[in-house]
Amino acid sequence: MKTFAAVLALLLATSASAHEESRLKVHSNKAVSAHHVEERVVNQEALAKKQDMFYRMANMKSTPWDSQPEEREAKCADLCMLNDFWEFQQARNCLNRPTSLCSIYKNGLSSMDVVLTVAECTCNNSTSASYSDDGSA
Repeated sequence: MKTFAAVLALLLATSASAHEESRLKVHSNKAVSAHHVEERVVNQEALAKKQDMFYRMANMKSTPWDSQPEEREAKCADLCMLNDFWEFQQARNCLNRPTSLCSIYKNGLSSMDVVLTVAECTCNNSTSASYSDDGSA
């Protein structure tokens, strides 16, 4: 009888520890699973934030310049006229009779070149302007 009681006690002890161990594993798996769900939610929130920022930037960059060719042509004509002014002033202050304003007009003319390039305007020597969406005049 002592042997039977000892075997029964041993079986109960091992089954209790096995049951506790399986319960711990389930808890552990649930914790990992909850972590993955939380990580997935964070990733989805970050993706939504990036998409929202992309759409806001796309809308912000959309201007009448892009959608109204007449306005774009008029603005290019204005920019070309301003460029002609800078060219005239550079010639006047650097070539004919050099003055202290020469460096200012050289810098202004190089800045106008950048503006015209970004605006995709093509200027002729006369104050007319042309533009093209594919980059050609």
